[in-house]
Formats: sequence, structure tokens, C-alpha cells
Amino acid sequence: MSNKALQISENADNIAGTGYRPLALMTATEQRAIQDLVQNQKHREAVRAYYDKVQTNKDGYVVLKSLHNGITVNSLLRKQEWEQLDAAVVMAATKRMSGIMRYQELGLVTEINSIGVLVSQWNVASDVTEATVSVEGNTASEMDKVDYLLKGVTIPVIHKRFDISARMMAATRLSGSGVDTTNAEATARVVGESLESMLFLGSPVSLNGNPVYGLTTHPDINTGTATGDWGTIDNIYTDALRMITAASAANHFGNYEMWVANPQYLEMLEFYSDGSNSTALQRVESLPQIDAVHPSDWMTAGTVLLVQTTRDVSDIAITQTPTLVEWASPDGSMNHFKVVAIAAPRVKSDYSGKSGIVYYTGA
Repeated sequence: MSNKALQISENADNIAGTGYRPLALMTATEQRAIQDLVQNQKHREAVRAYYDKVQTNKDGYVVLKSLHNGITVNSLLRKQEWEQLDAAVVMAATKRMSGIMRYQELGLVTEINSIGVLVSQWNVASDVTEATVSVEGNTASEMDKVDYLLKGVTIPVIHKRFDISARMMAATRLSGSGVDTTNAEATARVVGESLESMLFLGSPVSLNGNPVYGLTTHPDINTGTATGDWGTIDNIYTDALRMITAASAANHFGNYEMWVANPQYLEMLEFYSDGSNSTALQRVESLPQIDAVHPSDWMTAGTVLLVQTTRDVSDIAITQTPTLVEWASPDGSMNHFKVVAIAAPRVKSDYSGKSGIVYYTGA
């Protein structure tokens, strides 16, 4: 699986917008080693390995490379300061992107290789009629061919800015307190939250009639009402079976993962009173069709989601995951920073409008 989840190694051709990133000189082997660290959720180690290769000028300031035209300039920050900010961005964003990161772990990612791609498109193919079965192979068979529908989703830019003045940076160095990462963390957190919210709820952004649907907002998903409140523990397993049945009826046979609102996830942790010493969560996850159950901050209380984890049901188009960039004010007294991401969920249905997603309310 390609790991653009929070890719640390430089990819200047594919990173969006104006601004600059630290210039790191690495071999292909060193880049792969950093990507392996990220894949194993060792984000701090990945940042540290990357900054071992970051270039500085003779005064110790980081050399930055333009993400637009490759021009190099000197940063306001020294290497340790840039590393502290980057680590803060990575850790803050990952905490708010559990759904996005799960999709990346499953390999449900389509990499977009240019910021010029404003709409990500895919084809949906029709079925063909059944094959002819006969004793003689020369029996005439029905002619048929696959038809295609072109679908698409707008790929928005998600971004948030903060500033650090040259004077405040000088004061920080004099005090020896290290660079303040509060703004970097807050900025990365809201960008990560926007990405995660988009996965479940979609976005109003649309270009040329290509909307951004979320897992709970696509018009073709299978919707229903829970058997009853999940505070009654027996309803939980019953609804899991009902949701599997609904997905199977739409010709999507698994495997699946479930996302549930936080209150319902807590209800799944309750133990049965039948002496089995098992929770509702354990029983649901024991179903052979369900690989995992996850809580989500972005689902409304009382809602439950079942998703077949295959690319024809949903994936995520990613041009750039949350990335910190820098540029200076014209007079050099202020350096501007922005966390930028470019991505969108691609929630799909088949040619006949059938979906591998089931969404229940009233749990």
C-alpha cells in the first residue's frame, strides 16, 4: 500500500499551492524507509528520520524549496524548530483522521498525481446477460456488451493558516523555550477534522455537477431504522445481522466494517447477562462477514454504518495529505504557515444504483 497517509518524504511535484517545504536530500532507499515508519504508525520516528536529511544554510536555518517552481530560499526557522512544528502537525492531524487512516490501511486510496486534477472520475460498468449453456457449442448465443457510466467527485483544497513573526521567534530563542507549536497543532487538527467529516458527511463543494458525497449522504446507500435503542443489548446483534442482509440483497456480500456513533459504541461494550462473559461488540465482531467495528465522532447519536471495504463501494482520492508549508511576508518580518490537504471520498454505487453501504438510524 502506498503510504500518503501522512507522507513525510518530499514530493514537490505533487504538493499543492504556493509555499515552501524543507529541502531533504534522500536516496530512494531512505525514502522507502521513512514510508515504512509511517505505515507502521511511527510518525515521530519518520519525522526525525526526514529531518536528518533536511538541508540548512551556513547559519543553521532550513533551506526551503518552492512547491511551485523549485526555487530555494532560507526559512525563518532552524531545523529543530521546523521539526517541532512538523511533528506537531503530523500528530495532531492523525488524531482526528481515524477513518481516513483506516481507509489507507485497507489500501482504499486512489492517488491523484497532479494538483491540476479538479475532479476525480471513474467508470461504472453494466452487467452482461447470462452465458448460454448447451450441449452443442455451436448453439447461437446472445450478443451483448458492457455499457459504462462516467462518475466523478470534486477534489477540494482544505487549508488553514497561522503566522509567526520574526520578532516573536527571536524572543523564543532568547528564552530557550523552543518554538510554540500551539497554533500548528490547532491548525492541523481542524484540517484533519475537515477531512474526517468529509468522509462521513460529504461537503457542499461541487464543480460542474460533481458533488462530494460522504458515506452517510450518498443518495444510493441502503437506509433503514434500527430494531430499537441499543441500550437494549439484544438489539445490537440483531441489527448487525439485518444490515448484513440488506447489503447482501444489494449484491454486496462483504467483507464489511462498521462505524458507529460514540454513544452506540459505548453501548456495544456492555456485557450480556447470560453468563457468557461477552460484550455485544465481541459478538458482532465474531460474525465472519465483519472485520472490525469503529467509533466515529462524526456520526450522529443513534446512527450505525456498515461498509463493504472494496474499492467499487468507496475509496479516497488523495492529492496531498495535511502538509505544512511556509512563505515569508514581503518585508521579511512575518513568516506565514499553512496546513494544506487536497482529498475527497469517492462514494460509489453500481450501474443499477445498488450500494455496498447500509446506514441505520434510531439505534
